[in-house]
Amino acid sequence: MKIAVLSPFSVEVPRGNSVAARRLIGGLLKSGHEAFSISPADALKIENSAAGKFADLALALHACHCARAVEQFKKIGIPTVLSLRGTDADIMLDDPEKSQVIDKTMRCADLLCVFSEEIRDSLALRLKIAREKFRIVPNGLEIGASNIDFREKLAIPKESFVFLSVAGLRSVKRPLFPALLLETLRKKRPEIFFLHAGPVIEDEVGKEFFDFVSVCGWTMHAGLVEHGEMDSFLRAGDVFVSASISEGMPHAVREAMFQGLPCLLSDIAGHRRLASPELEALFFKNEDEFIRNSARLLENAHLRNTLGAGASGRVKRDMAASDETKAYINIFKELLEK
Repeated sequence: MKIAVLSPFSVEVPRGNSVAARRLIGGLLKSGHEAFSISPADALKIENSAAGKFADLALALHACHCARAVEQFKKIGIPTVLSLRGTDADIMLDDPEKSQVIDKTMRCADLLCVFSEEIRDSLALRLKIAREKFRIVPNGLEIGASNIDFREKLAIPKESFVFLSVAGLRSVKRPLFPALLLETLRKKRPEIFFLHAGPVIEDEVGKEFFDFVSVCGWTMHAGLVEHGEMDSFLRAGDVFVSASISEGMPHAVREAMFQGLPCLLSDIAGHRRLASPELEALFFKNEDEFIRNSARLLENAHLRNTLGAGASGRVKRDMAASDETKAYINIFKELLEK
């Protein structure tokens, strides 16, 4: 099979969908298939006469960002599998304009992939789409194997207790939320350090973040960390934090869990899919819970070790139980047979 993977962002950009595109293309190539990445903009340039040579089918990663490309593929006769990744199955549906785009794209695609039965049932009910059109493929995971001491590289004080976060600087991720609240805890525990990595996605959010960093000596933005070095970067932290308000099955959280890093996560469905409270992570619904659970993790090494071990064990069990590449290949074969 020759598969075009529609990635809304360049595969070189460290964003969740880009990481997924790179991982899936690699898996498909290793399985003996042809696979390549194409941007939604370039997909619009493909003419009907070239469709047969271009690809046997396409996999689109995101219902909103890839909307026009999916429509174009429908027009020129390229079968398309649409994978809903996170915001397109969640908060974007509350936006009147984006929800219409997502609805149309889902109906345009031949098959739909989601991470869980819960997402499938929610979308099927909300958009009145037959459950039979959905296939469930949990998000895969690819772990780097590097050996870099990021604490030394970034000159983080040795006595620091590091709360670490990896996310694009965009409003949905709430990148400043942890730092603003950790400032309260630092009055009693001055060893607290907040370390963040990720690209600027929204200029206004990036400016606000960098303005805070410029006057705050205990907060650092590490820039863009290559995915192959992310394992080393995560080991620079004592606690991983995600304050996001919308997630599908986030790579960064799962990678932190795999590393055995105790996690403090916003109480949203996308995080609840990954971990059980008090067993594999701590959760927070509001500022008070964030401060309280941050203090618990700071003061209780046994709790950190227990949560880290539980998280690592769960991710490794999940990885052993599913084969993302094989699942997609079976879905592609099913579609082509139709």
